[in-house]
Amino acid sequence: MSATNQSSAHYERTPGAILLADNDSDRRSVIEHLLLGKGYAVTGVCDAAAALKAARNRSADIVLADAALDGLDALRDGLRDSDVQIPLILLTSNPDGDMADDYLVRPFSERELLARVDTHLRMVRLCEERRGALERQVQHFHELLNEIPIAVCVLDQDLRLREANRTAIDSFRETPEGLIGRPFAEVLREIWAQPYMDEMVGILRNTLATGERWAVRERAEMRLNRGETEYYEWRVDRLTLSDGAPGVVCCFRNVGERKRAEQNSNLLASIVESSEDAILSKNLNGRILSWNRGAERVFGYLAEEAIGQSIEMLIPPDRLQEEPRIIERMKRGERVEHFETVRVRKDGRRINVSLTISPLRDSEGRIVGASKVARDVTARVRQEQELQRANRALERANADLQHFAWSASHDLQEPLRMVSIYSELLRRKFSEQLGAAGEEYIGYTVLGAKRMENLLRNLRTYTHVSTLAQAPAGEVDTDAIFSRTLQNLAVAIEANEAKIECGALPKVRIYEFQLEQIFLNLIANAIRYRTDAPPEIAVSAERQGGDWVFSVRDNGIGIEPKFHEQIFEVFKRLHGAAEYSGTGMGLAICQRAIERAGGRIWVESSPNEGSTFFFTVPAAA
Repeated sequence: MSATNQSSAHYERTPGAILLADNDSDRRSVIEHLLLGKGYAVTGVCDAAAALKAARNRSADIVLADAALDGLDALRDGLRDSDVQIPLILLTSNPDGDMADDYLVRPFSERELLARVDTHLRMVRLCEERRGALERQVQHFHELLNEIPIAVCVLDQDLRLREANRTAIDSFRETPEGLIGRPFAEVLREIWAQPYMDEMVGILRNTLATGERWAVRERAEMRLNRGETEYYEWRVDRLTLSDGAPGVVCCFRNVGERKRAEQNSNLLASIVESSEDAILSKNLNGRILSWNRGAERVFGYLAEEAIGQSIEMLIPPDRLQEEPRIIERMKRGERVEHFETVRVRKDGRRINVSLTISPLRDSEGRIVGASKVARDVTARVRQEQELQRANRALERANADLQHFAWSASHDLQEPLRMVSIYSELLRRKFSEQLGAAGEEYIGYTVLGAKRMENLLRNLRTYTHVSTLAQAPAGEVDTDAIFSRTLQNLAVAIEANEAKIECGALPKVRIYEFQLEQIFLNLIANAIRYRTDAPPEIAVSAERQGGDWVFSVRDNGIGIEPKFHEQIFEVFKRLHGAAEYSGTGMGLAICQRAIERAGGRIWVESSPNEGSTFFFTVPAAA
């Protein structure tokens, strides 16, 4: 090699590792010194075997070797192996075009050596960059392939699985022997019924033989391992494999959700079409977009007459202001529930409708219109109006009846008192002249007058508790009212030697007069309908939810179960007046007062075992 330094600095050198193989130590030393001086990393060896070993350890980017080395053919083949692929430059005086990637013919200058080394190092770098870019592209492709929700399988010409992405592996995850390397027919046989498997294998073979693409949007397949029919979209194409042989690529995906969505959509459409209600949609400009058969029946317009028209054709002039307000609520994403208004049919007849309106959104969630359900409630509205008129008439009749009952009970008191007083005067002044029979008749007259007076008094009380407002006026101290009741019954309690026990009583929501009448009648009945033993009466209260349940228990004569409902009727008596006094209105007064307060009353009793009356009253807040 001629030693020269001319023009070597003109090359922008690419740093790299160089393996120098030469059994002539002097020549090797000269070249090593030159390359090391130019910034290259140089490893020197004296034979081909050592050079190949170093190359396989990836310790060099290029190899410079003397053409006279023994074992040069093995070195060349080893460097061209796919796992190594390092360029070989032979230093020779007789170049052979097939032995190396490049040659330096002796004698060569320093410039020629550096230029040749630098060129190959640049080519190595360029190949590495391209190989790296290709590897990154392949890796990115595989990542994308594994992320897509479509199963992809590559089959060889024997229909064995060569490759499968993650979706495909998940689709066949129940197969016990895995996927790669197995015949695809064997895999399908484990999960599909035989007819489905045979059909698919036939399709694959046809595509492999003819190159004809096969695609289907929806294919029903019976999965043996799941016992159900699944729906898949398929595409099969022929391709050339990396080894040059023909193969098949299968792409498929489960479209069961799409199938169910279509079925649900069809079902919903069928429901909408069969609905008796008018169901329609409109855009934000008020133009009608859809119109079902119910809308045809309710409004009289056919679908082709209504679609594309303004919704205002259904709105009477005096209600046109409703539509802009509804549209504004739709734009805010609000829903209108059971809005009752008036609309106009095609024949001009006004009808009452109940509207439920919801915003319509596109696939990106933007509000683009509204769906409307309109129910014809004209008959119901007329019934309600008739009912209101009937209720008002009934209220007037009840008011008149209550006024009459109040006036009659009040106005008849005076004549009854006169009958009673003058009957007593007749008894006192003319008892001797009347005799025993006259005395008896006058007694009947006085007794009847007193009973009639008590009956009118109770009738007035019954009317009073019936006309109090439904909503109670605040809290009531039950203990105070019960004490007042006992004071009013003190004479009867003492005369009958009655024993009355009462626990702590709560505050409740009821009118004082109503509660006093309840206690007064229940305690009085417990004393009146006694046995030979002195009356024993127990009063208590227990909280149940939002109510207090009161109980009044006695040891009296009891009531047969068949009369448990009848005793609360007006003027209902189970015993004659001679046996037990009373008017038959006490329990009716109790029931009316309790019901007006929002509660109920009932009895538990058997003959000769006493009675327990229960009633509920709303608890105080």
